[in-house]
Amino acid sequence: MNVPASEAVPEPSGPGPAALLALSAGTRAIGWAVFAQRELEATGRIVLPSTKRRVPADSANRLASTLDDLAARWHPQSVACCQAAGVGAPTPGLKLLARSLACWQGRGRFSWDSYTVREVRTAVEGRANASRDALAHAVMMALGLIGHTKTTQEWEAIAVGVYHLQRHPN
Repeated sequence: MNVPASEAVPEPSGPGPAALLALSAGTRAIGWAVFAQRELEATGRIVLPSTKRRVPADSANRLASTLDDLAARWHPQSVACCQAAGVGAPTPGLKLLARSLACWQGRGRFSWDSYTVREVRTAVEGRANASRDALAHAVMMALGLIGHTKTTQEWEAIAVGVYHLQRHPN
């Protein structure tokens, strides 16, 4: 659940205006992106433990702790989250993830907006069923990030942030 050293993020220059923490939640990894003054500041991902070795309560606590660390570092005033959707019936991993995020959100420190994968992909790439590569390319084009290397989860979190900022222009 930690952010590997290779993905170390710069410290913010100080508490600035209305930072946004965008999350792309998945059962294996959660991508995050921080926007300050509507500009992308940093990205990373939280790698979740393997489901074979995971103890649900421990996993939820570690996720909340990592999100607390990000919040302490960046001081977001709002969080935008796009949760993974399973095919067919909900899986135990998705239920655990949803409960963990709801518990963290329930602390009430930020405004919280939740989006579906389909609405984010439609708004950012133009198609609800856009591939991950197509979504990453659309984000690269929109933000002038051609040539930047990021994980799939990071591109998805950036897309969530872009979509949220489009919906909330002020």
